[in-house]
Amino acid sequence: MADSGALRQQRYKHHRQGDHHLCKHEQIGNAIADFGPPGDPGDDLDPAAELRALAGRLAAVHQEDPSRADIARELRATLLAIQVPDEDTELAELMRGFADT
Repeated sequence: MADSGALRQQRYKHHRQGDHHLCKHEQIGNAIADFGPPGDPGDDLDPAAELRALAGRLAAVHQEDPSRADIARELRATLLAIQVPDEDTELAELMRGFADT
């Protein structure tokens, strides 16, 4: 059901004053919201493995709801950040072509 004009106006006024209790907030998918407690990465941190795990979680949320542009954008950025070995795929050849120019 759509909001009434009075409620929209009330939400607008509260938002302008910094009070966001009436603002509509998007629900974040469980795959992204449930990261667990933060821990100390220490010396065990493997950035490539973490990026691959993040890409997997983002891909799962993207498959659930492909209309979310924010998830698609972050998935794309994460996939681009993953280091691809030179001998791995056609992507490596394409990247080498850009590096030569």
